Amino acid sequence: MYKYLLLTTSILLIILGCSNDQKNTIEIQDGNSQFVNSVSAQSVNDPGNDITINLEESIRISSSDPNSSSIPEQQEELNKLAEEMTEWSQGITEWSEEFSEWSEEEKEWSSDDSVNMMKDLINIMPGGSMTQQESPKISLQNLLIKNFGPYYDAYSKTFGDIIFNENHTHLVFDEFGRIHNEGQQDQYYNPNFEIKAPADTVLVSPIDGVITYIKWQPTEGYTQDDWEIIIKPTMSSNWGISIDHITSIDCDRKNIYQLKCPLPLKIDGQEISEGSMVKAGQVIGYVGNWDDYNNSGINGRTELTVFEQIGSGHFMNHCPMLYLDDMTSAVSLTSVISLMFYYEQWNENTNIYDEDAMVRPGCIYESIEELNGITTPR
Repeated sequence: MYKYLLLTTSILLIILGCSNDQKNTIEIQDGNSQFVNSVSAQSVNDPGNDITINLEESIRISSSDPNSSSIPEQQEELNKLAEEMTEWSQGITEWSEEFSEWSEEEKEWSSDDSVNMMKDLINIMPGGSMTQQESPKISLQNLLIKNFGPYYDAYSKTFGDIIFNENHTHLVFDEFGRIHNEGQQDQYYNPNFEIKAPADTVLVSPIDGVITYIKWQPTEGYTQDDWEIIIKPTMSSNWGISIDHITSIDCDRKNIYQLKCPLPLKIDGQEISEGSMVKAGQVIGYVGNWDDYNNSGINGRTELTVFEQIGSGHFMNHCPMLYLDDMTSAVSLTSVISLMFYYEQWNENTNIYDEDAMVRPGCIYESIEELNGITTPR
C-alpha cells in the first residue's frame, strides 16, 4: 500500500520551504529498494530535524543531533547493508575463481566440443539465441513538463507551468490507472500520465535516445492537430516512451486563435525525423491541443507513456514512477505528491485521488497490459 496521508501540516510547511537560512533534508525511501534519494527543503521552525518519507510505511521524524537515539539505529542499518554487500562481493569472487578454472579446462577441449557445448548452453537459455540481448529499460530523468512544480503559488494558482482554474471541468493530472469513460462502451484504464496545461507549456525529453516514430495527428472527432513521437534507448529496443500531443516549438502558442499549427517538430533548430538523436532535458516542443470551451486558460495537454512492446498490438505500459533515474527521482516524487495534494486542497475535495491505494505516487497499478486496444491492470 502506498501511504503518505500521514503528512502533517508541519511537514507540508517544511516541504514548502519558507526560510532561507534553515535547511532540512527530505529523504524519500523506496521500500522495495535500499537506495535512498535526497532533496533539500527549507524549514519554517526547527532547523534540527531530518524528515524521512518511507513510501511503504509512514513518516518518521528524527533529530539531526549526533547524540540523538535515532543515530545508532541508522548506523545499525548501514552496518547490515555493508555486511550484505560484503557477502555479495565474496560470492562474485568465488564465481570468478570457478569461471577461471572452467576456462582453463575449456582450453583442453577440442574446438568441436567447445562449439557444441556452447550451442547446448545457448539452447537452454531464455530466447535460445546467441545474438539476442535484453533491451535496455527506461530511466526517466524528468516527467516531460519542463517546469513541473513542486511548489504551489496560492496567489496565482500555479504549480510550475500547471494552473488551477475553476472554469476547467477536467482534472489537470490524470494518474496512471484512472478509469476513463467509466461505464461507457469505450471504457479503459489510463496507461499514462496525462497532464492539461496552458498551450505554451514547454516539453523536454525525459530520456536520452533515438526517435523511432513520429506522426502528425489531424482532428478526428475531437481537437488534435498535433504530433505523437516515440523515443527509445536504441532503435531496436522493445522499451520506449510515447509522447502523445506535442506541437512545434516554432508555433505561436500565446495566440489562442492559432493553436492548430502543423509546423514540424525541431530540436535545437533541426527538424526531427525517425533516427534523430535526442538528449534528456532538450526542448522538444509545446504541449498539444485541448478544447478550452470555458476560457480557463488550460488549452493544452500531453501524455507520457512508458511501455514495453510484447508483440504486434501487444504492449505492457508501466507506471512512470517505477523508472525514475536515481539522481532525479526525489524531485519527481515530490512533484507528483505535491501536485495531487495541492490540487485536492485547492478544490476542497480530498477524494479526487485515492492516494492510499496507489502503489507509487500517481500510479494506481504497477502495469497496464494493452492488447489490441483493450487495457487490463496488472
